[in-house]
Amino acid sequence: MDLTRQTPRAEIAGSGVLQVNLNWSVTAEADLDLGCMVATSDGKGAAVQPLGGEFGNLDAWPYVGLDQDDRTGETSDGETLRISLEHRHQFTKRRCHVVGCVGA
Repeated sequence: MDLTRQTPRAEIAGSGVLQVNLNWSVTAEADLDLGCMVATSDGKGAAVQPLGGEFGNLDAWPYVGLDQDDRTGETSDGETLRISLEHRHQFTKRRCHVVGCVGA
């Protein structure tokens, strides 16, 4: 499934691991970073993102892991978030986002 400006949301059902990947061109002249903010019903929250070195953990809180920070767009794999759906009943929100930093 592709998320675009026209269809920015998706409802995910099932179990296992949801993978979100970001790849971009070196000619973008910006560092794009993939991240995920999570919130739980008991008020806990976390941000998984390269900024601050918060790469998360797929197997423990916050059950979201980011594999790397591709600062140049030259990595063929880009950046991949993995989100455990086994623990989704604990969350009220999970928001994936992309942040662009020019001149990074």
